[in-house]
Amino acid sequence: MKVETCISERTKVFALRIIRLYSDLTKSTVAQVPGKQVLRSRTSVRALLSESKRSRSVAEMQSKTEVARQEMEETVYWCEILIGSGIFLKRGTDIKFDDGGG
Repeated sequence: MKVETCISERTKVFALRIIRLYSDLTKSTVAQVPGKQVLRSRTSVRALLSESKRSRSVAEMQSKTEVARQEMEETVYWCEILIGSGIFLKRGTDIKFDDGGG
């Protein structure tokens, strides 16, 4: 499997996990605010990587890839906030940082 295909698939799988995580959060504001942040940051990673494939220059590709990396780091931060704050998730919610390529 090509590295590009592998990363694309892994980022898609992880984005789908985050969508399920978000849907499993309680509807309280305390849970929804960090939940929306993790949802936004995580789902943007694959979009940015897809955009980087259509870059007009190496510099533009590197820039978009760097922003995707920063979004992944932000995702990890918000997941740590959700976990560390004690916000309860429904049973069976599965977050695996290593499966997202980050």
